Formats: sequence, structure tokens, C-alpha cells
Amino acid sequence: MPLHLQIIPDLSHAVAPLAALLRAPVADPFTPEWLVAPSQGVHRWLAEQLAESLGTSPDGRDGIAANIRFAFPGALVAQALGGRLADDPWEVPRLTTALLTVLDRHATPLPEGLTKDRRVAFARQAADRFDRYHVHRRAMIEAWARGDDVLTPVRGAAPQGVPEAQQWQPALWRAVREQLGVPSPPERVAQALAALQEGTPPAGLPARIMLVGSSALAPLHLDVLWALAGTVDVHAWLVHPSPGVLRAAVERLRHEAVRPAGWREPLGDHPLRAVARVPLLDSWLRPAQGMQRQLAVRGMAATPVVAGEPATVPATRLARLQALIREDQPPAGAPVLPPLADQSVRLHGCHGPARQAEVLREALWHAFRELPGLRPEEVLIVAPDLPGMAPHLETVFGTMRPGADPEPGQLPVVVADRSLREVNDVAEALVRLLDAGMG
Repeated sequence: MPLHLQIIPDLSHAVAPLAALLRAPVADPFTPEWLVAPSQGVHRWLAEQLAESLGTSPDGRDGIAANIRFAFPGALVAQALGGRLADDPWEVPRLTTALLTVLDRHATPLPEGLTKDRRVAFARQAADRFDRYHVHRRAMIEAWARGDDVLTPVRGAAPQGVPEAQQWQPALWRAVREQLGVPSPPERVAQALAALQEGTPPAGLPARIMLVGSSALAPLHLDVLWALAGTVDVHAWLVHPSPGVLRAAVERLRHEAVRPAGWREPLGDHPLRAVARVPLLDSWLRPAQGMQRQLAVRGMAATPVVAGEPATVPATRLARLQALIREDQPPAGAPVLPPLADQSVRLHGCHGPARQAEVLREALWHAFRELPGLRPEEVLIVAPDLPGMAPHLETVFGTMRPGADPEPGQLPVVVADRSLREVNDVAEALVRLLDAGMG
């Protein structure tokens, strides 16, 4: 079965083809569809958009999005590779406990400055780091398991040793590997991936899978998608917000040779460095450019979805900023100032997060009055520290449960992308109790 891979400028371009795909019947209507997206907020948005696209009325907005399993990329990869182990000791919470046991024994060299009162925090940080290594640095972990203290191996280049200040990492990883007595995920992946590449259908997955909204995927995830396409129908829509940069990157990678399995990019040799003419875009799009490179060296062809050209020359600040990002066109000549009445981009100076939430509420009320047809579900609030900002938003806007109707005069705000301990007092109390017991 083929891998259908498309690159879209934003999520809205995936809604129509997703709805068309879901309208096509499957052999077993009771088997849930798998729709994989990178965050809880994207899950909720896609569910709302699909419900408005799957109806039978002329505008299609009377539909229902049901029997869809919204999952994260990691869950899909785990299921494709045979499912997660029951009580897997390499899961971050249990790995944290095992690291604390190793730290208590002082069995390995430790980083300078680690004191007893910081053991729990350090163990959790180390568990998160090792978990990311298992996904993004699989070859390095396999080398550590063999006793080679090297960085990610690069085919055709001499291996680089771990810097002296970081040599505690492979030593600590091997110590916790011995403590757990179970092969790490990268060690288990090789055999499972080989079975998948041989065409063995994975258990627990439907006949087709849809992946939407990721701007970057780990090399392991790309390998699994490529192998998975041999047994199930895989449709993926990857986001790249700048068609201008995308065109330049495709042109630069046109003659890129397909590399053998296990190949890694030599440090400092990335062909897409500085491909964007706007320096800020080059920084913003680095993960997406890295994924484009990974697709090229694997021979995975992706079809760019061309967005419609704007009908008029952008006249507002917001439109010009969007055009700059979209087309990668640096401003030419002296800047042209928009009229004073242009309020498309507004900056508010506030003395704290509570005041920010209050000003945001008033600004949104003005926007709903000034922009007829604007709906609450079309508004996205972005915060760099969502756990810290969420209580202020809920206090000012009021708490809204998904599916509930807002009270008169209330703006319906739902805070997404928070962990269970941040929204459940019982879970938070349990975590604090466990932390106290480990201290």
C-alpha cells in the first residue's frame, strides 16, 4: 500500500481531503479510524472541523465526528512496533524511580553540583533526556549499550567521543539499563521494525491511518511510517508554513541522493542551512527543514499543496507579515508605513499575567464587534508558559467544559495542551505525595 505524503501551508488545507477520506467506507465500520496529530489542541480543532464537514445538508455543517481515535505520533509508533510493554520500566515515571535508585548507590560519575535535595528534579530531567534520546538518537543509544561512549554515529566519519563534562550520561544510562534488566526501546525497535518491513501487519491498527499537523517528525517516526505503508494505507499531511522557503528547499534537494539505512547527516553539512532569505524564517523553520532533508535521503516523495495567491497586494501590517512568511520575500527599500487606522497588529503593555488576561478579554470583545462573522472557535490564544497563564485565563474568562454552552456574556475559552496533574487536583496531590516519599 502506498504512503500518501503531502506538505500543506496550514491545517485548514487538510480538512477537506480528510473529510473526503472519512466518507469512503471501510470493510469494518466498527473499527475506529486512527487520526494522529501532535497536540490535544489540534485533536479538538480537527474534531470540530470534521463535524462541520461530514454532514448531509447543503453546507455539510450538520455532521458528527465519531468513531475516531485521536492519537499522538508516539502512540502510533509504539502500536506499529508491537505495542507498548505492559508496565514498561523505560516509561518516564518508572525510569525516574530507577534513576533515583542508581543515584542513591552512587554507582556512576555524576554531574558537578548535584546535591541530595536536587536528586528528584535531576532524575526527572535525566529521564526526559534519555526518553528523547531513545526517539531522536537511536544509533547513539545502541552504541552506549555496546559500551561505546560516542555521540550519534555518522556513516563514513570517525565517531566523536562524548565530551568529558558529559561522560556521566552514558555511564548513568548503562547503570540504569543494568538496574532495569530490560532492553531499552532502541534495542527492541530494531527487531520490531524488521518484522514490519517484511510486511507483517501490526496488531491493533485499522486498514488506514491519517497523520495531520506535524511540522517535524523524528527519524524513527519516518522509518515507521515508511515501513507501515507496506501493510496499511497511510495518509500524512505535514505542515510547512512558507511555500517560498519550501520551493527553495525542494530545488536545493532535487539532486539529493537516497542514502542507505542508518545514515546520519555530518555535523555542519546540512544542505538547507540558510536556504531562507529572511534570517528569522531560517531559525523558525529549522525543524521542518530537517524533516525535508530526512524525507529526501529516504527517497520519500512529498507533494506540496499550493495555496491560492492573495487577490490583492497586502496593505495591513498583519497581511504584510503573513506575506513575508509565506513567500520568503525580505522588505525591499524603505518601509512603507500603513495608515494610522491599521489595527491588524496591536501591542499591549501589561504589568502582569492577570492584567494580560483582562486586556485580552476586552480586545477580543472589540474584535467580535469589528469583524462580523468571527466565531470563538476561530480564535487561538498562544502563551509561552501555558501552565502559568491558564489559571489567569480561567479566572478572567470563566471555566468552559468542551461541549458546554457559554453563559450570557461569557467568551467560551477552553485551555488545551495541559498535563493531567495540571487539571486534576487528585493527580497533583498524588504526584506530590510520591515526590515526598522519594525525597
